[in-house]
Amino acid sequence: MRPAFPLLLLFVARAIYGDCAAPAPQSTPQAATTPSPTAKKSFLEKWQERGFSVHQAFDGSRAESRPASIAYLQPLYSADIAAKLAEWDPLRNCEQHSMPIGPVVEWHRTNTPKKSNLVSAKLNIEFFQSQLRGFLPDGTPTAGPPGVTQHTVGYYATYKPALTEDVLTHTISADHVFVVSPISNKNYYPSAITVNAEGRHLWRYVLSIGAEYYGNKDLFDRTSTEIKTADLTFARARLFVVGWPFNANMEDRNEVSADFTYRGRVGGQHVLPDSHYLSVQVTHYADKKHTIGVGVEYDHGRDPNQKFQNLKQGKVSLRFSL
Repeated sequence: MRPAFPLLLLFVARAIYGDCAAPAPQSTPQAATTPSPTAKKSFLEKWQERGFSVHQAFDGSRAESRPASIAYLQPLYSADIAAKLAEWDPLRNCEQHSMPIGPVVEWHRTNTPKKSNLVSAKLNIEFFQSQLRGFLPDGTPTAGPPGVTQHTVGYYATYKPALTEDVLTHTISADHVFVVSPISNKNYYPSAITVNAEGRHLWRYVLSIGAEYYGNKDLFDRTSTEIKTADLTFARARLFVVGWPFNANMEDRNEVSADFTYRGRVGGQHVLPDSHYLSVQVTHYADKKHTIGVGVEYDHGRDPNQKFQNLKQGKVSLRFSL
């Protein structure tokens, strides 16, 4: 059965659009933030302002998006590269919400234990509660715009419809992912970067729940046999944790992360059991903007980006993001 959530975010946005038609009041003079007319921006900076970015995947949470990766796996290589091409926000004038929308292209390839080569075209639709309250390192709330309600805890929702081509078998599947996650700026709260008294970044965790639907998908079943054109629906729960050790210069160049997802089958064919996927990464970045770095990674469990094959592998990788 096809999922019931494909138009949920668009419906919510349409319901509140009437409250967002007028421009939001400005709390500070615009002249203070207007860039110098003589400042020149590079071609890449201009595209980044339009929403262009490169990460490992756009798979359900902006906070979980990691740098793109090209890794060595004897005797060949693996790749996890995703590019968001642009972004548009129909709620850009809304004071309490935002909804960036943009097309995404992804490429996921590996050669062990089974060969997999997937290319996806996605529509990335995100929905945020804006006006989250800011906090100082000691937990004291910061002052917000006058007359504007702020929230200690908000929410983030995303819906990602996609068409994915299996390059090896030349089949196309329809994928749908819907995820909801709590967000905050307060130390120790979900999605917040917890800092010490000096403002040094320590760690962050992200919790999310959601649903996934895969139609006409080629995958490897519980016996590692390739199944053609399967239909499956999962409920999922996810925990992502990231920390920055040895961060005396406050540039977050050393990063350790663990990403755990549990999937329970709630519909479709009985070709896969309930399963998990764990990815642990250690990365050192060459620059404070995290443009390029090197790292090691260990994956364990069934990865939907690799046709749900049961992975147990370590990799040395080059990571980059824009």
